[in-house]
Amino acid sequence: MKISKRVIIPIVIVMVLLGISASLSSPKEQPESTAQNTKSQQQSEEVTPRGVDSIEAEVDEVKYEVIKKEDSKLADNIWVLIEPDVDGEKATRAVKENECSKPCFIQIFDDKQAYLKDLEYNLLLGSGRPNVQDDLTAWKVKNYVFVADHLVGWMLLNDSDEYNAYPMRDWYYDELKNQ
Repeated sequence: MKISKRVIIPIVIVMVLLGISASLSSPKEQPESTAQNTKSQQQSEEVTPRGVDSIEAEVDEVKYEVIKKEDSKLADNIWVLIEPDVDGEKATRAVKENECSKPCFIQIFDDKQAYLKDLEYNLLLGSGRPNVQDDLTAWKVKNYVFVADHLVGWMLLNDSDEYNAYPMRDWYYDELKNQ
């Protein structure tokens, strides 16, 4: 299934702006966590479920690492690292259940370098420097395919629980991959 440029670009722009606005509106960035989270730990802490009983069976023993979490008044932005053999959707749902106390935007990576490259792109995008478009284009040519292959999925800020697997594997990814 191909996703058109008209669909993916606005989504990416909204995500970037939400990330930037969340970090600017309330810079209560939590320190990086290297603790591994599991369903059994959640049960021992007696956390109250948020009406997602059907998901409980799917998230047991999913291990992940929260790389970064930005807390704002309206939403959380969470970047997560998983092992390549972990199911991205299960990890996303586990993160949502264990880490989100309000609407949250979750991005799941299976390679920390891909996360760092994505962060680099977002910093370029928000830099406001002259000729930033040239830098963004150069970044895309050099890094887009790599990040697209390791951004396993994301879940947006809404309550639909819609998981998007490999969201950057779009027409541009195909174009770069075929060069």
